[in-house]
Amino acid sequence: GQGYMFGRPLKTREHVMVVQLIRRVLIKNAKARLMRWRKRSIWCLDQVMKGQRKLVEVAQKLKRERLFLSLVMWYRISKVRKCIAKLEPMPDFEPHLRVWASWVRSHENK
Repeated sequence: GQGYMFGRPLKTREHVMVVQLIRRVLIKNAKARLMRWRKRSIWCLDQVMKGQRKLVEVAQKLKRERLFLSLVMWYRISKVRKCIAKLEPMPDFEPHLRVWASWVRSHENK
């Protein structure tokens, strides 16, 4: 064709084939890049979901521990009140809890 005569390095048919090959390679690379991006974004979302699940587990564990601690404190306070009412000495509880020790210190001063 005329394009070959006016500075085009290849004949028209060969030029079209080369352009099509380049386009196919570029499209294939773009598809591969998109697939890698998609896999990476799915992985990132999965990591976020794992983190959220772990956070929920930790929150539930803390809630259970706080509930257990409040029940233990309630039991100990009721025992102490009974001892005070009967004028008996305050019992020693096991295991030792810092919260309990601070509560006893604050109420011994009253």
